[in-house]
Amino acid sequence: AFPLRVVGFVVTLLERSGEEQDKMRLISIAISHYVEKVRWALELGSRPWTEDGHLPGLHLFFTLPVTGDKSMTPCLVTREENQPTISDSTLILQYLCKTDPALAFLYPKGLEEEVQYWEDYFDQNIGVPMRRFAYSIVLRYKSLAYEVLSAELPWIEKKLVPFVFPELKKGLRKMIAIDLEGNGAIEESSQMIDKVFIEVAKRLEGRKYLCGDSLTAADIAFASLCYPIVAAALPDVWDARFPRLEKFPENYKQQITAWMNTPAGKHAIFIYREHRFKNTSTSKQVRITNPNSRNNFWPLIVLAGAGCALTAALI
Repeated sequence: AFPLRVVGFVVTLLERSGEEQDKMRLISIAISHYVEKVRWALELGSRPWTEDGHLPGLHLFFTLPVTGDKSMTPCLVTREENQPTISDSTLILQYLCKTDPALAFLYPKGLEEEVQYWEDYFDQNIGVPMRRFAYSIVLRYKSLAYEVLSAELPWIEKKLVPFVFPELKKGLRKMIAIDLEGNGAIEESSQMIDKVFIEVAKRLEGRKYLCGDSLTAADIAFASLCYPIVAAALPDVWDARFPRLEKFPENYKQQITAWMNTPAGKHAIFIYREHRFKNTSTSKQVRITNPNSRNNFWPLIVLAGAGCALTAALI
């Protein structure tokens, strides 16, 4: 615990975050598919916001100071006194639907319960096993894991990836039961996802969207929680955030390709292709939204200056 506190001190010292008080702030584990669900809604909305993305584990040094007791992400800092933070992807989407007219489509009148049912179903039955499946494969390959974990992070967190990697694996073994030796977790997770994909295929018979006749939070939840599949199918959209499929091991490639070719997989790809970005968006890539540099070099400059001054005084 002590080394982790030291790492947290260094990270918070050398990063800039939450400086724009007039914008909502999304504190995230950058690679999380639950975060992608919220990021998607925020990008389709009209309210200004920024994102601070972090490594798993290091995120808590940014969530706890604003929530007091909740370390989970996504965490939305709303800048509102009556509800300053929200730490659940579904609750965040519901909040955005109520406070941003541009996102009223997320839970259409008359379909609220139906949409929420499917969203909760996907959170548990796609989100959980997809995360376990991906981590159980990716974390076996150091260079691949480093690339996945470090995308778009501040420089100090990129540098820390090799040092926190052993603790990250240990933590994920405990928290989500990943398996980095055998195939039990991979097979079990795949079977769970297969069952959901069968249900989604049945649901989509004769319809274009999961609920009603247009995009809702149910489609966004399903597609975002399937993003490893979509990243393989639409690599140009994911270039900044996720490695291309050819970089992954054979068992991962085979399974992802199989899911891509199912009716459910094709629906996730369709939703991304047609609805991930605003029509007016100039960039069609999934990126962390933050106009400012998140690197804070001033402590290093001060230390370097003090070192030079001390050296000069001693000569």
